Amino acid sequence: DNVFVPKEDSNDEGNASGRSRVIGEKWRKLDIPVSAGEDAYGWTNRLKRYFRLKEVNEEERMRVVMVALEGKALNWFQWWDTCYPNPT
Repeated sequence: DNVFVPKEDSNDEGNASGRSRVIGEKWRKLDIPVSAGEDAYGWTNRLKRYFRLKEVNEEERMRVVMVALEGKALNWFQWWDTCYPNPT
């Protein structure tokens, strides 16, 4: 990922406001932390950090979690979602 930063306005001829320049990679690629059910505490902390860095809002967080589960954790979630389709 490249980060584009707007150029500062200056008196130099040829500089147009709104133009951007590439300054290189600021963040490494951030993937959703996946869990198969092991190390729930560590996974939860990584997930919270992901939410904060990616600025995931409250409404989207459950959808992100559904994508981040696999194996036994996904099986459990599918069972839970069937039993409690509209949790409050």
